[in-house]
Amino acid sequence: MKNLTKNFLLLIITEGGSRLFGFFTTIYLARNLSVSDFGIINIGITIFAYALLFGSQWLNIYGTHRVAAGSLNNFVKGILHTKIILSFLVLIIINLFAYFFISNLETYNVVFLFTLSIIPNIFFLDWFFQGKENLFPVSVGKLIVSSVYLFFLFILFSIYYFCYVMLVLLVLQIAFIR
Repeated sequence: MKNLTKNFLLLIITEGGSRLFGFFTTIYLARNLSVSDFGIINIGITIFAYALLFGSQWLNIYGTHRVAAGSLNNFVKGILHTKIILSFLVLIIINLFAYFFISNLETYNVVFLFTLSIIPNIFFLDWFFQGKENLFPVSVGKLIVSSVYLFFLFILFSIYYFCYVMLVLLVLQIAFIR
C-alpha cells in the first residue's frame, strides 16, 4: 500500500507540474506568435499527436501489460524494433501526404519538424517503468521535458528579441550618423 500511495502522490505532483508548464508554454506561445503562426504550431502539434498514436502509443499499453505480467524474454527489444518500424512508416506516410497536400511551405516545414519528433519518442521506456510500477523515472521525465521545452522557448524568443533590438539600434545609429 505504501508503494501505491507513493506512486499516486508522485504522479499527482509531477503530472500537475507538467500540465502547469504546458499551460504556461501555450500562453507564452500565444502571446509571442501571431495568430496564424500559433495556428500553424497547433497544426504541427495535432499531427504529431496522431503520428504518435498510430506509430507507437498503442504498443506502450501492450508493453506495460506484458511487463506487469512478468514476461520479459527479449520483449523490450521486440517492442523497440516494432516501434522503430511503425514510427518510420508513419513518418514517411505523413510527410508524403504533407508534401503533396500542404501548399504552404511554412506549414509543411512545421509539420515535417514536428513529425521528426517521433524518432526520440521511439526510445522512451516509460511503458517499461510503468509495468514495473517504478513511476519515478516516468513522472520526473515528463516534468523535465515540459520544463526544458518552456525554458528553450524563453531562450529562443529572448535571442529573437535581442537580435531585433540590436538591429533597430544599428539602424537608428546609422540614421543618426548622417
